[in-house]
Amino acid sequence: MLLRNRTDLSAEAVDTLTGADQQASPSSAASIAPPFTALEEPLQVAAGDEYAQLRQLVKQAGLLEKQPAYYARKFVLTLTMLAAGLAFLALVDNIWLQLVDAVLLAAVFAQMAFLGHDAGHRQIFRSARRNDIVGLGMALFLGMVRTWWVDKHNRHHSFPNELGKDPDVDIPVLAFDEKDALRKKGLFRIIVKYQAYLFIVMLSMEGFVGLRLAGIQYMFRKKLKYPVAEPLIMIAHFAAYLGLVFYLLSPWHAAIFIVVHQVLFGIYMGAVFAPNH
Repeated sequence: MLLRNRTDLSAEAVDTLTGADQQASPSSAASIAPPFTALEEPLQVAAGDEYAQLRQLVKQAGLLEKQPAYYARKFVLTLTMLAAGLAFLALVDNIWLQLVDAVLLAAVFAQMAFLGHDAGHRQIFRSARRNDIVGLGMALFLGMVRTWWVDKHNRHHSFPNELGKDPDVDIPVLAFDEKDALRKKGLFRIIVKYQAYLFIVMLSMEGFVGLRLAGIQYMFRKKLKYPVAEPLIMIAHFAAYLGLVFYLLSPWHAAIFIVVHQVLFGIYMGAVFAPNH
């Protein structure tokens, strides 16, 4: 299958996996009559190539067209909520209200992660460079290594949910079948034995470990697409995040705020990730 031979994220999600570089047709979904038997253009694909047929149907329906108005609204709303959350944190001197703000900012961070995801699929702009700039911007806000995420996500799309091939199901503290569970050793085997009960706890660590630590490890082991910018982005994120929180709040309040913010961010991201995989 073409799916298994592609490793680059392309301008559209479907083209990511097929390597196609054509622009999507502007025709609307209404131009295709159910059950997709009438096409504006005849299918020019080899017999049995079902995925290529599906891709052409999707493109002819206009489902891969860029949506600049949607993303403009999304960016404005997300960045406005971020600014409001930071302003609230600076103006309010009550720990309980500050923790409410941590809930808001956890949701805002998740929304920024979704924008980074779409930039990784090159869904926002036609220009790869502009999508990369957005992705690096989101990495700055979130403290993530962009090259690590793109590489991991690419391999996930090439081998979705295949043990041993999909990195999104290569998780030391989770097992996805009996053989996988039996391969675990030591503490990991104990955790896997009770993984159903520990699942929410593990999701809460997604922000601390799943998105940050894994990226930092990758940064020291693999070649980055932006070898200068990405390490500087990580340093700038942690300096700004920790510096701002500890400047605005007392040390104990800052520590509690960070824990609540990052735990809820991890649960939000994990709650989206788990049912979709």
